[in-house]
Amino acid sequence: YTAVRRIRGEFHTAFLREAKALLSAAGLKLEAHAEARMAVPPECDIYTQIHWDCATWIDEGIVDGVNLKYLAPFSPFVQHEIMPRARKRGIPVHVISHCGEPRGGPRAPELTADLYDATRIAGLNGVNLYEAWLYLRTTPRGESVVRGSSAGIFEALLDRVETWARK
Repeated sequence: YTAVRRIRGEFHTAFLREAKALLSAAGLKLEAHAEARMAVPPECDIYTQIHWDCATWIDEGIVDGVNLKYLAPFSPFVQHEIMPRARKRGIPVHVISHCGEPRGGPRAPELTADLYDATRIAGLNGVNLYEAWLYLRTTPRGESVVRGSSAGIFEALLDRVETWARK
């Protein structure tokens, strides 16, 4: 089954190359997720039975950014596989914040700000507030409405970004 995983992965990488070419021609960027379940060699039973070759995506510059999903900033996979490649090509790496989920309770702003600090200490570029619908809604009149603890999350992150910018 290893050959099947590799072939599927090669097709996915080919798709990303084509998508990158189209997006670049339009002046747009391509970002991709890297997940813990992707950090498995193709010889093993893999998530969706595809070899997710994020090393090639980064090494070839197919992606313009990497978003880490279900991966901590200090994970060995992040620090030994993702970050050296991304640094070499100048590709930003962000952690998707699940602790900053605005329905996550009153500590969400504090936890998100702490995650931002951890990402910067680990050498990453920042936090991705994933799935924007969680943070803002739009009324039928086109007005934005902040949801849950989103305002506090935005304020806490702005404070941390400004603090890091002064360092």
